[in-house]
Amino acid sequence: MAALARKNRARDEDPLLPPTCSQRATTPRSTLHDSDPSRASLRSHRDVAYAGSTLSVEMRRLLRPSNRLSPVGAGYAFHVATTWAGEDIRFDVPIYTIAEAARYLELRSNTFASWVKGYRREFPDRSPVSGAPLITGLPPAHRGGPSIPFIGLAEGMFLTALRRAGMPLQRIRPALDLVKSELGIQHALASRRLYTDGAELLWEVRNSAAVGTDTRHLIDRDLVVLRNGQYVFRQLIEEHLQLITYDEEYARRIRLPGYEVAEIVVDPDINFGEPYFARIGTPLATVHRMLRAGETIGDIADDFGIPIEHVTEVAQRDDLLAA
Repeated sequence: MAALARKNRARDEDPLLPPTCSQRATTPRSTLHDSDPSRASLRSHRDVAYAGSTLSVEMRRLLRPSNRLSPVGAGYAFHVATTWAGEDIRFDVPIYTIAEAARYLELRSNTFASWVKGYRREFPDRSPVSGAPLITGLPPAHRGGPSIPFIGLAEGMFLTALRRAGMPLQRIRPALDLVKSELGIQHALASRRLYTDGAELLWEVRNSAAVGTDTRHLIDRDLVVLRNGQYVFRQLIEEHLQLITYDEEYARRIRLPGYEVAEIVVDPDINFGEPYFARIGTPLATVHRMLRAGETIGDIADDFGIPIEHVTEVAQRDDLLAA
């Protein structure tokens, strides 16, 4: 009974869990409509989708009638159609705030923001330094709202891999621009071709006049290595890119870095792109809320069927062990 009460309390507080029958019956319909129909963010529609209410125009476009809240193990995962009327929500729907995306990739918010917006730095004794945006951002519906689509998070994964390898992005930018030009596709940093052909292309463009001596040295030393007769990314970068699952063209699913035991993934088809425990389906935010509410790691593991070592790692990594 105690476990059931805990789960019901978590459901009451968390829109990512399915509403109970009594919740659906007692929820005033006036609260089920989105007050801002122009907002494209899926996050703003999670509660109305679960409650089965009249959906906004945006959600009718994005959700297919067959979508439903489906049990996955002991958790639940809401499945969303990735495409609707030829549009791909990976590219067109802002899901994450800059702060959220930075946290998922273990970056500082200002670093990720400079990748999205570009930067310009003034100096009293030398010329200004500037950089164009590197990854995809969309206009937020309101100040501080979601502005990063799934594809922007995937592009950030590649840049994070370069940072992990000690690669200064301001010095590798010319080479990246040349590689993107060679690939000839949009969102090249999130493409399967970058994963399969990117190392070879970087080796080819290293001798371009646009690539300086320092950048050429970085490519040789830290980025690309000759293995079995072909140029490939060095192991640290390769391991990071292996966290990304691709379809025929672009990133489709991302396993978030920083978790060694727990497998926390984001997938635009599931839970509106919010992180969840793979194979279980329980949203990461639900576990966070229960930890902050004082629930024990053991009780949470039992309630959702999550291995206790996975919950323990989440509590440790996200500074919730004492919550």
